[in-house]
Amino acid sequence: MKRRVLISGGTGFIGSHLARALLANGDEVAVLSRPGSSTARLQDIASQIGVYWVDSQDLVGLTRQMQQIVPDVIYHLSAQTRFTSSDPLRDLKTAHEANVAPLLTMIRAADALQTPPKAFIRAGTIAEYGRAPAPHDEGSHAQPTNAYAASMLSGTHYLNAARPHLRFATTTARLALTYGPDQGGDFIVPSMVEACLSGENFDVRRPEDRRDLVHVSDMVQALIGLGRVEGDLPPVLNLGSATAPSMRELAQMVLELTGASEDLLHLHPQDPETGHELCLISDKVFDLTGWRPSLDLNAGLTLMIKAMEEQEGLSPYGRRSA
Repeated sequence: MKRRVLISGGTGFIGSHLARALLANGDEVAVLSRPGSSTARLQDIASQIGVYWVDSQDLVGLTRQMQQIVPDVIYHLSAQTRFTSSDPLRDLKTAHEANVAPLLTMIRAADALQTPPKAFIRAGTIAEYGRAPAPHDEGSHAQPTNAYAASMLSGTHYLNAARPHLRFATTTARLALTYGPDQGGDFIVPSMVEACLSGENFDVRRPEDRRDLVHVSDMVQALIGLGRVEGDLPPVLNLGSATAPSMRELAQMVLELTGASEDLLHLHPQDPETGHELCLISDKVFDLTGWRPSLDLNAGLTLMIKAMEEQEGLSPYGRRSA
């Protein structure tokens, strides 16, 4: 059945892939974007979707746009992931303003609609679990370690507190580290791939850290599946692969798949006992929708590398050390 879908953060990496997949499924797609945001990732589908420019904390403007769209499903994917000032306390305040306040505005606007959506699906993050022992299920005690993770966990709690008062189903989907084509070059996987394709040296500063990684095409299918669930949704759902390769293993796999020289890789010394692991158990979403990632890391990286090789130029976003 054709649905009207609204995506906040639809000009971003995951949001643009989601918009494209929803269109392919025959849905009507509208995207909310902050004024001044680039729509480069949506160029190929721009004529087929609605793009609405609105400040994420403008309740009146946001409500007006939602009244025009009348969405059946809302995906709230907008988030700021980088906070790099020298003042951690300032970062906490900035992160709250960037990631919690817009969420509250979104649910207030959605709840004000004469015809509310059926579902409000918010993207959380694996980083919310922080230092909690891995692997993590939804009942694990979250222990965030930075401003981004703390603000996202705060949003999870705020949404859970709002659930009894809302006229639509809600959930926070805690996403594993998602990678794929068109991702900014300052993220770990595209950073490694770009370096190998360019023949440039790259560092892995914490090679024994382990991370759950899911290709964006699989993550998009998980989100679409959640939007098709009839009735209520659990407060929190993990979307991951239940595997967590080390950053050393990831780098070596990228080197092998690109055919790059191992001399490009510089591994910083790290005691294996100090490695930090983030790994999601996703049994609940499997029971609800039947979703599991269809691509293992080798297959996902192969697709990503092929897509990046076909690009005319490498990502303009810049590279950082792993």
